[in-house]
Amino acid sequence: MKKLLLSGITAAALMVAGSVHASDMSIMGDTGVARTPLAMSLAPMTIGVAVDYVASDAAFVPVRAEIGLPYGIEVGGAYDWVDTEADVTMWSLNAKWVLPNFVPNLNLAVGGHYKALEVGDFDNTGDDLYAVATYVVPMGEGMAVIPTAGVMYDQVTGDNSENDWRFFGSLLFKAPKFAVGGEYLAKSEKLDGTDADGSYWLGGRFYLNPMVTLQAGYLNNVNWNDGGEDWSDGVFHIGAQFAFATGK
Repeated sequence: MKKLLLSGITAAALMVAGSVHASDMSIMGDTGVARTPLAMSLAPMTIGVAVDYVASDAAFVPVRAEIGLPYGIEVGGAYDWVDTEADVTMWSLNAKWVLPNFVPNLNLAVGGHYKALEVGDFDNTGDDLYAVATYVVPMGEGMAVIPTAGVMYDQVTGDNSENDWRFFGSLLFKAPKFAVGGEYLAKSEKLDGTDADGSYWLGGRFYLNPMVTLQAGYLNNVNWNDGGEDWSDGVFHIGAQFAFATGK
């Protein structure tokens, strides 16, 4: 009876959290695509870690860790190592809550990030809050199409203090062994400048097993270099994610 009750509680928690592969982590840390979140979360007491190599002019390596908590909550953070001549410090913290599921296949979530970025004496620290909706369209045999849309309030609280709204969206096709798709995060002239482009990603993930995922894709707006030119150029990235449950 005790095991049956525990199984029921676990199943309910997973329904609240929304179905997500254990290692669908963005480079920001939270469960998502590349830079945008999904309205899904890690299962309770599951830990995920991830690392990617981004082939910009100066090597860029985001390292992330995340933990799923009961009631659709997850928290985590990221540290980004950048190999430039400038002294760069970049890290972030994040939290997300997936609301209880009221409509079949539709998940809603709210969350945010605290983002620290210092380049030499320049402080570009900030934070964001977002609301996001993800709809899962089952296609049979473990396949699904997953559209997501959301809005984000983004602000910089450092040297160039400013704030603005951004819209984002993604579309994924998911099969038992892989997922492919893309995302788009709208630009902000206040935060990014008048000549900036929106941020996008195209790529995929391959699920070796329930715990290990390989991923690769093409990102823009991450071309780190010593001269500061061509920031918007697209670059390829490749990485691995690992997730494991801590409880029985």
